[in-house]
Amino acid sequence: MSAEQRRILEMLADGKITSSEADALLQALGMDEGEEGAVQIDEDIRVEEGGKNRQRPFADLTPDQLMEMSLHGVNAEYVRQMRDLGLGDLSPEQLVEMKIHGVKPEFVKAMRALGYDDLKLEEVVEMSIHGVNAEYVRQMRALDFGDLSVGQLVEMKIHGLNPDLVSEMRNLA
Repeated sequence: MSAEQRRILEMLADGKITSSEADALLQALGMDEGEEGAVQIDEDIRVEEGGKNRQRPFADLTPDQLMEMSLHGVNAEYVRQMRDLGLGDLSPEQLVEMKIHGVKPEFVKAMRALGYDDLKLEEVVEMSIHGVNAEYVRQMRALDFGDLSVGQLVEMKIHGLNPDLVSEMRNLA
């Protein structure tokens, strides 16, 4: 990130310029929204963050938060997608954590389609970290394990319980 870009983000964080003005300045510097490292600012996104500006929490982002979000690919579209999935009260730090650990909207949708409707942030991240995905859940269900909790699935995956091992052990009987 250039000194000019950093200065624009600082002015935005200090309330000296609006999000629209920051977007225009970043574009004038040649930062396209799709470019790696680009910061996309969206005034319409409202994420609850620890008592700060409840109506416009993204207006209170610091340059460090904006840079962290940009660095890890947390953009307005990602926030919108997570919000559309019912995860709208996530802080910038939580969004970065999800992005770092590979939590994609498709993952959340797939898990919900399997009946995991009330997933907490910690569960979503833990499942993603340990490789518990929709295919793994389907495979375990096909082996007559039924509906397993998130904790059970994660524990099984951590300890290397896979469909091949289950089949081998059952064939010994």
